[in-house]
Amino acid sequence: LRDFHLTLQDEEGGAITEKEYLERALRLVPSQEEKNQLREVIKELFRERDCVTIVRPVADEAELRNIQNVDYEKLRPQFRTQVE
Repeated sequence: LRDFHLTLQDEEGGAITEKEYLERALRLVPSQEEKNQLREVIKELFRERDCVTIVRPVADEAELRNIQNVDYEKLRPQFRTQVE
């Protein structure tokens, strides 16, 4: 997931893991046949799957849109630590 503010909570507000979030996102939803087909394909192709959250690489939106031009040293230290 990219550019997505994620709160790792279930419907009751309890904490869930990244992997639990992913599995919930892949659950079939009534009346969403097209999206459900995609969910089924993802589950079939990726039988073993996991999810990891990372902080945004930069805080500035303009830099984020042009992330390929941002020097590595200018990326947030938390991001660099997570990807190293």
